[in-house]
Amino acid sequence: MISIIVPAYNAEKTVKKAVESAIHQTYKELEIIIVDDGSKDNTRKILEQMAGSDTRIKLIKKDQNEGLSAARNSGMSCASGDYLTFLDADDWIDVEHIEKLLEADKERHSDLIIGGYTHETMNETRTEAIVKREVKVDAKYIDRRKEILKSAVYFDSKKVFAYTCIKLYKTNIINDNNLQFEKCPLIEDFLFNVKYWNYITSLSSSDNTGYHYVKATSEALTQRFLPNYFELINVRLDAMRSLLQQNNLYVGNVRTMVANVHIKHCIAAMVRNNAEAAGFSIKEIYRENKRILKHENSVEAAKYAKGSTIQERVCNLIFKTKCASLNSFFAYIVCKMQNSKGAVFDKLK
Repeated sequence: MISIIVPAYNAEKTVKKAVESAIHQTYKELEIIIVDDGSKDNTRKILEQMAGSDTRIKLIKKDQNEGLSAARNSGMSCASGDYLTFLDADDWIDVEHIEKLLEADKERHSDLIIGGYTHETMNETRTEAIVKREVKVDAKYIDRRKEILKSAVYFDSKKVFAYTCIKLYKTNIINDNNLQFEKCPLIEDFLFNVKYWNYITSLSSSDNTGYHYVKATSEALTQRFLPNYFELINVRLDAMRSLLQQNNLYVGNVRTMVANVHIKHCIAAMVRNNAEAAGFSIKEIYRENKRILKHENSVEAAKYAKGSTIQERVCNLIFKTKCASLNSFFAYIVCKMQNSKGAVFDKLK
C-alpha cells in the first residue's frame, strides 16, 4: 500500500489534475490523502466531489490555513501505507510513476526509493509548456551506511535531495522516530530529508522522471522574495554539514560537492536581492552582496569548491573573486534572465 499525500490551499485551478493523476495510477494499491488547508476558493468543493467518486480518497478538512508543513504532518499522521509520498496540488504525475519507482526497488523493500522529475515552465495561463527539462539520477541500490550518507550530497548536487514529492518513504520509520516537517519556508523538505537520512540503511534510486514539477513564467523565484533567504541557505548548509561531520565524512570530494551547491545558493541569494519586492537600491544590493561574500560559510565554500559542470565552474570563478561589484553585476544579469518572458534562464539550464 502506498499513501499519496496531497496538501491543497486555494488550488481550484490545478488540484483536479493533480488528484486525477494519482487516481489513474497503474499501481492501484493506493490511498490518496488530501488535506484542504483552509482554502477560501472552490478547492474544497472540487475535492468533496472527487472524494465521493473514489473510496481510496481520504479528505482532511481544515478550517484555518496552517501552512504546507502542518498540512503534510496531518496527512502523515493518518497514513496507513507501507510507503508514503507527496504530491503538490499544482503538479501532476505520469500514470506509471508509482509503479516505476517500485520496479526500480526490485522488491528489496528499501528504506527510501528516490526518482527524478520533469521540470515544466508553463506560460502565464498554464496552458502551454515553454520549457521541459528532465532532472534525473542514476538507477542504483545502496545498502552501506557510509555510501548512503555520501549519496545525500550526490543527490543534492543533482537537484533531487531537497524534494519530498519524488521519494517513497517507509511510513514506519517516520512514525517510529516521530519525524515531522518543520515550519521553515523553502527548506522544510530539505530539513525533513536530512532527518530521515539518519535512519535509513538501504535506498534504491530510479531514472524515472514521471513527477511533473510545474512552474508558470509569472512565478520566477525573485518575485517570491524572502528577506531571510541567505539565512535559510546557511541553515540548509549547517544541516547537511552536521549530518556528514557526525559520521566523519565531511572531507575530500564530499566537502567539495557541498561547497559547489552552497555557492550556487549564495548567488541565488544575490539574484533575489535584485527583485522588485526586495526594494533595495543599488548601494543596498552591493552592501548585501558584500555581506554574503564575507560570511564564514561563503569563505569556506570558496576555499573548497571545484566545479564539475560548466554552470558550477562559471559560478565558482565569479564567486571566488570575492568582488562584490562583479558578483552583483552577474546576479543582476541572471535576475533579468530569470524574469524574462521567454523563460531564457530555464532554457539555458
